Amino acid sequence: MLLSDVPDEVLNRYECVVILGETRVEGELLGKLSRYVAGGGHVVACANQLDAEAAALFGVDIGPVEVEYHAIVEGHAWPISEPRFRMHRLTGEPGAAVLAQTRQGAPLAVRAGHDGGGSTLLFAAEFFLANATLSPEKIHNDVEQPLPSPYAVLEHAKAILLPYLRSFNLVAVDGPPVQFLVNVTPRTDRLVVTLCNNSPQPWEGAIRPRRGRVATAANWMTNQPLSGAESVRVRVPPVDVAVVELLLDGPAFEVRT
Repeated sequence: MLLSDVPDEVLNRYECVVILGETRVEGELLGKLSRYVAGGGHVVACANQLDAEAAALFGVDIGPVEVEYHAIVEGHAWPISEPRFRMHRLTGEPGAAVLAQTRQGAPLAVRAGHDGGGSTLLFAAEFFLANATLSPEKIHNDVEQPLPSPYAVLEHAKAILLPYLRSFNLVAVDGPPVQFLVNVTPRTDRLVVTLCNNSPQPWEGAIRPRRGRVATAANWMTNQPLSGAESVRVRVPPVDVAVVELLLDGPAFEVRT
């Protein structure tokens, strides 16, 4: 998670940036993202996060707000029935690829390539979310229960965004499904992988770097070294985490300049 004042040299260590929440792409942040895309970076945002100048970076003009409840996704055989959601009418350049649209043909997701190898991906729906389904007074913070959300991530956004983001993963985690995140450091041959086991059962699996082989590895939670080359085996206790440092025999990622 990066803040909007992240320095260029840190931002350039990441292949893809997703703009979240009430962040507005304008001014200094717009200039930073424009340089990032020109250098080969990839940016994902929603139409309500952009001003008119920022919309030009994504190759679109942003029009009025509409309400929709269906989505047609490229490669899916059937339209997706969504909860009602607010979207912004998008019109853009002929070179942009429309990845999802309404029944009437209005774009819901538009991807554009840029010189230098970068790209932008824009969603018409506000924050990728459906309209609120719960009023605030019906949200209760019950003991040991997940906090209910009044919002749902739209199915067409998940169908496009999740495989897109997985394509940038620096590691593969083999085994039962588990939550994980990967942090990079100033060293391009060093990764820190955090595994979060939310299950009452222990988790066992392997972490496999997408590039290079593992030279050394250690579990920071137990201070134990881990063996492996193509991958390292990890065990996470029930409802616990493991933080694994991987040192590779070559760079796991490239830093753009």
